[in-house]
Amino acid sequence: MEIIWAVYAIALSVTILTLYSEIRKVFLQKKSRAKIPTEAATELVEPTSFESKSPTTINTNKEQQRYEVDNEDKAKLNSNVIVKSPEESAKLAYEKLISDTKTPYLEICLEDTFPGIFESKVGGIPYLPKNAEIPLNSQGKPMKLLAQIDCKELNELSEYPHEGILQFWLTTVWPWEEYKVIYHKEIDRTLVKEDVLMKLSEFIQEEKACFPVEGEYGMKFSPKEEAMSRHDNRLKAIFCQFYNEFSGDDIMEPEDAGEGEFGAVVYNIFVKYCDNACGMGHKIGGYKGSSQHTEYYKSRTPIDVRSDESYMLLFQLDSDYAMVNFEARKHDWIKVMWGDSGIGNFSIKRSDLKNCNFSKVLFQWDCS
Repeated sequence: MEIIWAVYAIALSVTILTLYSEIRKVFLQKKSRAKIPTEAATELVEPTSFESKSPTTINTNKEQQRYEVDNEDKAKLNSNVIVKSPEESAKLAYEKLISDTKTPYLEICLEDTFPGIFESKVGGIPYLPKNAEIPLNSQGKPMKLLAQIDCKELNELSEYPHEGILQFWLTTVWPWEEYKVIYHKEIDRTLVKEDVLMKLSEFIQEEKACFPVEGEYGMKFSPKEEAMSRHDNRLKAIFCQFYNEFSGDDIMEPEDAGEGEFGAVVYNIFVKYCDNACGMGHKIGGYKGSSQHTEYYKSRTPIDVRSDESYMLLFQLDSDYAMVNFEARKHDWIKVMWGDSGIGNFSIKRSDLKNCNFSKVLFQWDCS
């Protein structure tokens, strides 16, 4: 009996020890799991623990950054628009006028030749397709060819067409108020001079034609560059626009730039620019000339001469007194005469030129 009790006591002891071991193991596992969220939370918090920023601090920093950017922009603005003396501002405006308005053009020299119907010419027999009619004025009288341009010769001017023939027709009725600009994109090379002469002969001239061109002449083109001429009515407004940028002033005429000598200095610099920018001569492109006083306009709105809505010179024909070949021609030494030594020019909106739309071309001529 004693032996049985001894075995029972040993078995009970082993069971208690085993149970204790299991309980301790479970306790340790729970303790281990409890530590993990704490460590993870510590790791998430640590990166932001270097500096604690409240919403007020963040907003303050943003305002500071915005303030610094604004000051930087103002500094750049002030560096470009430093108030300069009237004389220095006018000289800078003079230079900017040249650089900002300079444009290529083709200078034309009238040659004492007799060009064919497909060639560039002033006066003479035009290119006139078989299915085309001679332009008529409002009185039903035929117009005459003032000039025609073979557009293949305009490669130096990127905005102009480079194919076809561009023609300028003018009424023979004084004072030359009616005109027409025609563009032939496709050229019929089978056409001959006699076909055109037959059409021209259909009109009987009831009176002596009054026309600025006597005879016909070839054209020789020379690429050039020029800044805005003194005859462009935008000139004074653009000069004042540039002057104001440099001086911080707000004038609309050069003579308004201060009292006494200051205004005189600025105006004299403007006049000096005008003296060097005549704009006269025969040409395609560039800026127009005039034989009369130019009426400049005032504007506080910035002017961009290169915008699609701005007008540019399409073609200009000046009075020309060059010698002619008296053996081949019956008239005297005048090739072109607009009234009393005047000038004629055609202007077009830049966007219309790009689209080869010549229906809204403006024409004017004047004489001294």
